[in-house]
Amino acid sequence: MQMVTRTHPGLIRVRNEDWIGCDAKKQFAVLADGMGGLFAGDVASRTAGETVAAALDEATTITPELLLAACEHAHQTVIDTARELEMGKQMGTTLVVWAATPSGWAAAHVGDSRLYRWHNGILDQLTEDHTLAQRMRHEGSAPAGIDIDKEYGHILTQAVGLLSGIEPGICSGVLPAGRFLLCSDGLSEAVGNVTITDLIAQPDLSVAASQLMQAAIDEGGRDNISLVLIDT
Repeated sequence: MQMVTRTHPGLIRVRNEDWIGCDAKKQFAVLADGMGGLFAGDVASRTAGETVAAALDEATTITPELLLAACEHAHQTVIDTARELEMGKQMGTTLVVWAATPSGWAAAHVGDSRLYRWHNGILDQLTEDHTLAQRMRHEGSAPAGIDIDKEYGHILTQAVGLLSGIEPGICSGVLPAGRFLLCSDGLSEAVGNVTITDLIAQPDLSVAASQLMQAAIDEGGRDNISLVLIDT
C-alpha cells in the first residue's frame, strides 16, 4: 500500500489550519480542516488529528467501531482543550479518517472534508458533506431560485469540537479497491470532479498528488489545500 500527502496554505490565507497524517505500514490516514471562523482552528485540527492517529496507532485491530470511537474521543478532546485555553470558547474542525481493516477498509468523517474513490476510471464521492446545503436537499427545504451550494455549502451542521455534538458518517468496503483521495474543501471546492478524475488517474501517485494540488492553486488557492492519496 502506498500513501502520499500534500498540504499548502493557499494563496490568500495567512496560516494553514489543515492537519494531515498517515502511516502506510499501519495503513491509515487522517485529515482535519480547522474552522477558520472560530478560535484556534489550527489547534483544533491538530488536536483532533493527533488524537485519532494515536488511537489507530495503538490499536491491534482497526474496525469501523474503533473509527467512530476515535472520532468521539477527538471531539471531546477538542472541547476540553478549548475550555483549557479560553474559558469556554469553542473551536472546531472537520475530520476524515481512512483505514485498512481485517475485512477490507473503513472510513469515518465529520464536516465537509471528503473521501473519494477512483476505480476502473470512475470517481465516486463516498462521504456526504455535513453542511446546511446538504441538509436542505434531504429535507426538500431549499429556497426556489437559490444556488444552495454557493449560499449554504460552507455552513457546517457538524464539526469536531462544537458543543452541539457529532454523528460521524461511516462507510466501508473490500480491498483492493483502487485509489482513495482524502481532501479538505480547499481542493474539492476549487477543482471539479472531471478534473479530479483526470488527474487522479496519473500512474505515479506522487505526480497525481502534485497535479491535484497545483490545480487547486491555479484556481486561486482561496483556502488551505490538503490531500492524501492512497493506492490499495
